[in-house]
Amino acid sequence: YFNRGLTYSQQKKCALALSDCNKAIEINPKYTQAYYLRGLIYSQQKKWDLALANFNKVIEINPKFSDAYTYRGIVYYAQGNYSAAMSDYKQALLINQKDWLAIANIGAIKYEQGEIETAIKQWQKSLAINNKSAYVNLALAVALYSKGEQEQAYKLAETALKIDNKIADVKVLKKNLWGERLMSGSQRLFSSP
Repeated sequence: YFNRGLTYSQQKKCALALSDCNKAIEINPKYTQAYYLRGLIYSQQKKWDLALANFNKVIEINPKFSDAYTYRGIVYYAQGNYSAAMSDYKQALLINQKDWLAIANIGAIKYEQGEIETAIKQWQKSLAINNKSAYVNLALAVALYSKGEQEQAYKLAETALKIDNKIADVKVLKKNLWGERLMSGSQRLFSSP
């Protein structure tokens, strides 16, 4: 059931994916991957409490499942609980030092808290692991632009747009949980000549 649920999830057939995850969990109540997939689907649907419950269950069953901490951190971030999000990102990094998403999300929190230099370092570290993230490239571009480093910012923004041109749309950034500072910085960067 899980494999079919995963396929349905990739096809954006969320109801069918959730149904198959439920069946997989019925058969094996300790099936961490099924809980994890349910958590991801509920996160995409912005059903934060359901996502949180599933990521909590993954961590209860397997406390070394680093991605569950990262994605639970994303849920906490979406709920505005930066402290809990930061704690989860740090826990994920204790398990997997190369979790580029946790590193990048620490950068997002730091940026929203006005710690631009720390955010820049986090995003650079994240990009050293995975330079294919349009969002991290753009976030770093926004931070550098805010510091007056336009040439480097434009290069990174161009790279980000080549990876995923949809990120030029503010609605897409908002859907991907960009904070107020990053949103306004993105708008300034994109509105510059």
